Amino acid sequence: NAGYLFCIDFLRKMPHDVWLVNQHIHKLFRFQPEQLDFMEQKLRERETILKELSPWEDINYFIDEHWARFYPYGSEVQQGQTYEFAIMIMNHQNENCTYRVKPNVSSTGLSVSPSYKDLTLPAKQEGMVTFSLSTSHSLDTGLHVITADIFYNDKNLHEWCEGVIQVK
Repeated sequence: NAGYLFCIDFLRKMPHDVWLVNQHIHKLFRFQPEQLDFMEQKLRERETILKELSPWEDINYFIDEHWARFYPYGSEVQQGQTYEFAIMIMNHQNENCTYRVKPNVSSTGLSVSPSYKDLTLPAKQEGMVTFSLSTSHSLDTGLHVITADIFYNDKNLHEWCEGVIQVK
């Protein structure tokens, strides 16, 4: 009930006299029911292939590169400043799941608190955990990368997602 299949279902429910606009196509258009059937069939075939290729419980982990992400991705901070950031997680599974999120900093002069947090999410829901990042007055100015390890079920995803801070 998401992504392309959601869109096809949405198009099927639209009135038949509605025209579609796409900035890449010069003319207005509408899909015929046979075209929507064809697209859905191809998507179902693609889903079967992806399930065979994917090591994940749900193929959405396989195709959704942002299921775990920093928010905001980038921030600007001053030396000696503390700021909050979040890591967003989407549980693509059909059951509740607990994720352990552990941010990593490699620059001397950066510290994160707490060192990790656990997040339990219901099936097909998104949530977030927040952390504080402290910068020392001696931290080098410039761009610094922060990563996060994600642990759940039997998965240990080292440095799975990243964010950046620009220290002024």
